[in-house]
Amino acid sequence: MLLKTFVMGSLEVNTYVLACEKEKIAAIIDFGGYYLNNILEFIDINTLSLKYIFLTHAHSDHSNGVYQIQDKFNIPVFMSELDVPLLEQMQQHSQKHNLPPTKIPANISFIKECDNIKLGQISINVIETPGHTPGSICFYLPKEKVIFTGDTIFKDYIGKTYSRAGLKQIISSIHNKILPLDDMTCIYPGHGPKTILGYERINNPYVRERKNLNKW
Repeated sequence: MLLKTFVMGSLEVNTYVLACEKEKIAAIIDFGGYYLNNILEFIDINTLSLKYIFLTHAHSDHSNGVYQIQDKFNIPVFMSELDVPLLEQMQQHSQKHNLPPTKIPANISFIKECDNIKLGQISINVIETPGHTPGSICFYLPKEKVIFTGDTIFKDYIGKTYSRAGLKQIISSIHNKILPLDDMTCIYPGHGPKTILGYERINNPYVRERKNLNKW
């Protein structure tokens, strides 16, 4: 596995280039629209073939630049159908957060819980983790013990929600979908540094309070 992180814009979104080193096939996870030339240079230096774009969710800070990639490569974007309404709000969201102008991606392939994607010899499981958005998903690599969580869980914290119901939903997603994974699973979030699930189990207040879930 080859993995490179690019931190994007004022909201410091983590964009990841994930690749199978043996077959030289790559995917971009969450592209906020900045530093495309840097990403393309990395792909070129490592002689990679870009095949997919993955979105953990459709907020524009994570999806703003997808059209730029699709203008250069005829590749699909994989995302949850539940976040389609957010794509329709991309322009407003971009303006609100002073992001570059954007347009809705094309060639969208909808994915859901238990779908499996092959990136060369890398097997990627789709895990639905609603809460931050209705269609938030994680991309889990069981062999590598790696998970890309978007804005569901961060180091020492969790993603923003917009209602009490959303808060309960994201906590439930973390407890039921992420916590069952191995403690050595490396979490690559949508913002901030990577972390380890075992660390979050002990130190993240939204994780360690599992027995008091109803209080949220």
